[in-house]
Amino acid sequence: MNYPNLNDARILRCLANYILIQNSIIHSIQLSLSKKITNKFKLMTVYGIPNCNTVKKSLDWLKAHKIDFDFHDFKKKGITAEKLNDWCNTFGWEKVLNRKGLTWKKLSKEKQLEIDNQDKAITYLINNTSAIKRPVIEKDNKAILISFEENNYIETLG
Repeated sequence: MNYPNLNDARILRCLANYILIQNSIIHSIQLSLSKKITNKFKLMTVYGIPNCNTVKKSLDWLKAHKIDFDFHDFKKKGITAEKLNDWCNTFGWEKVLNRKGLTWKKLSKEKQLEIDNQDKAITYLINNTSAIKRPVIEKDNKAILISFEENNYIETLG
């Protein structure tokens, strides 16, 4: 019988260790890359009301495109004046105020006419969150999208 000598065993151990180290490095790189891809929009928050059809379309689109997000139900959790002010500064208060919704339409014409600037709109929206145009999507605490138009989502989120 021909037995391997001691040097052959050492070489085989070294080679096995080398392969294990290489596999470990490859695995680490793959894990790191997958986290970067997964976390591309990890810090996204969707603000809205879950039973709103436009919000549902938005959430379905995000899920279909495997984009992670947190959901903030402003009907339950409320919304701050600071957040509304940021959105108004980004999109314009006229766009953040949903004039097509039932909440707005229930207001008398006189009350509607009284809401004629950003401060008044924010005061109204804090107390009537259903009148906020939705959803609003933030990435890294910065508003990037409002409502749901698929072309805007594709352009902004890929």
